Amino acid sequence: MKGYGKRGSNLATLLLAAAMLLSLLSACAGGKTDDPGGEPAAQNGGSSGQPPEQSKEEPPLDLTIMVPAFNTELPGEDSPVLKALEAYTNTNITMQFVPNSSYPDKMNITLASGQLPHIMVADRASASFINAARNGAFWELGPYLKDYPNLSQANPIVLNNSSIDGKTYGIYRGRVLGRMGVTLNADWMKKLGLEPPKTIDEFYNILKAFKEDDPDGNGKDDTYGIVVTKYAGPWDIMQVWFGAPNKWGEGADGRLVPTHMTPEYKEALKFSASCMRKGS
Repeated sequence: MKGYGKRGSNLATLLLAAAMLLSLLSACAGGKTDDPGGEPAAQNGGSSGQPPEQSKEEPPLDLTIMVPAFNTELPGEDSPVLKALEAYTNTNITMQFVPNSSYPDKMNITLASGQLPHIMVADRASASFINAARNGAFWELGPYLKDYPNLSQANPIVLNNSSIDGKTYGIYRGRVLGRMGVTLNADWMKKLGLEPPKTIDEFYNILKAFKEDDPDGNGKDDTYGIVVTKYAGPWDIMQVWFGAPNKWGEGADGRLVPTHMTPEYKEALKFSASCMRKGS
């Protein structure tokens, strides 16, 4: 991923943010300098949404990007989003979409091959990525983030948690820090005269009321007490309510035990099963 000088570094920083966020229309501007070894020059673009000025003599930069795909119908080379990004950044982009289910294997194979795309989505916890970063396969982006109006606002805690040996080699995909929580329908709560729960029993009673007391007021038995995603997050939260450890905990003999072998995990299962039996 090295070899484009400072101009490539600045553009790669911008496009890496787009790839890691899976949102190709980034609002960041690309800086430019005529000295590959010098400091970045002042930016022509900014948060105004206007493209930075491009030198008429400067040819487009060729970039390859590898990202996971979550749909079977993928955008082609004529994608208007891709074309807009190329025009905005003065680049020629070749996208490589890999099915999300097989992306970790593809990433490891790509890192081992040494034939890397210029920009790729990477798993920070992957040993292969950590080793590649330590061996100099990726640019350290940390010193450049301050030069971009959007990237400079990155959460320093998340940057530190995703760093390797204190250095930033990628742009994290932003997540709402509290997204793995419980969201209650405030309108239904108000209609049924319910207060936010403070205990597990109160939470269960809310689920029961949502299912049985017609919270939407249409006179039909068509509401659910709880809806969960296909991911493990909701279950991880519920088992912790009962005192189960996060993945691993300390057993009675002082040895590490997986969470599913603890009595608290079993209690959480009973609670979840009781919710399902009530059709919530």
